[in-house]
Amino acid sequence: AAGPRLASALLFDDVRRLATDDERSRLAREIHDGIAQDMASVGYQIDDIASDAPAEVATRLHALREHLTTLVAELRLSIFDLRAGVDEAVGLARTLSDYVQRVATQAGLVVHLSTDESPHRLPLATEVELLRMVQEAVTNVRRHADAHNLWLTVMVDPPRARVMVADDGCGLSAPRPDSMGITGMKERATRIGASLTVRDRVEGDPALPGDSGSRGTVVDILLEPSRSTTRSNVAITHTRGSRT
Repeated sequence: AAGPRLASALLFDDVRRLATDDERSRLAREIHDGIAQDMASVGYQIDDIASDAPAEVATRLHALREHLTTLVAELRLSIFDLRAGVDEAVGLARTLSDYVQRVATQAGLVVHLSTDESPHRLPLATEVELLRMVQEAVTNVRRHADAHNLWLTVMVDPPRARVMVADDGCGLSAPRPDSMGITGMKERATRIGASLTVRDRVEGDPALPGDSGSRGTVVDILLEPSRSTTRSNVAITHTRGSRT
C-alpha cells in the first residue's frame, strides 16, 4: 500500500510544480507585455520632454530617466527569475551555475563556481525549491550587499546535497524576522527537509577558495537523508552590515 501512496504523493508534487511554473510563466508574460512595456514608453516620453526643456529641468529629467532605466533593468531580471526553471535534461549544478552566471554577471559581480554532481538526480520538486532559494539569495546580493564577488558551491550526491551562495559585501544587519526573502527561503527549506543557515562570512570559509577573508554573507543549504521532510533547522546569524 505504501507504493501507491508514494507514487500519488510524487504525482501531486509534480502537478503542483507544473501549476506553479505555469503561473510564473503567465505572470512573467503579463509583466513583460504590460508593466515593462509601459515603463519603456514612459522613458521615451521623458526623453522627448527633456529635449525641449530648459537646462535645469532637462538635468532633472535625465536623472529621472536613469532611475527609470535602472528600474526597467531590475524588472527584466525579475521576469527572468520567474521564467527560470529546472531543465530535466541537465543537472541541478548546471542549472544553478547558468542562472548565477547570467544574473550575477549582469549585475557586475565576478562569479566563482565550484560544483561536484553525481549523475543521479534529486526529486524534481526538490531541485525546483533549491533553485528558488538560490534565486532569492542572489537577489539579496544584487540589491543589498554592495558586493564585488559571488561564490556558488553545489555538491549533489542524492539523497544528499549542499548548496552555498556567498558574497564579499556588507554582511548582515540586525534580525528581520519579517523579511519576505528569508521567510520564503525558510519555507522552502522546510518543504524539502533541508537545513538553512544564513550567516556572516568568516576568514578561511571553505565556500570561498582563494578569498582574503573580507566581509560578506553565506547562505548554506544542506539536504541530508536523516532529516524529516516536515521540518528543517533554520539558523540566521546577524552581526553587521545593512542586508535585509
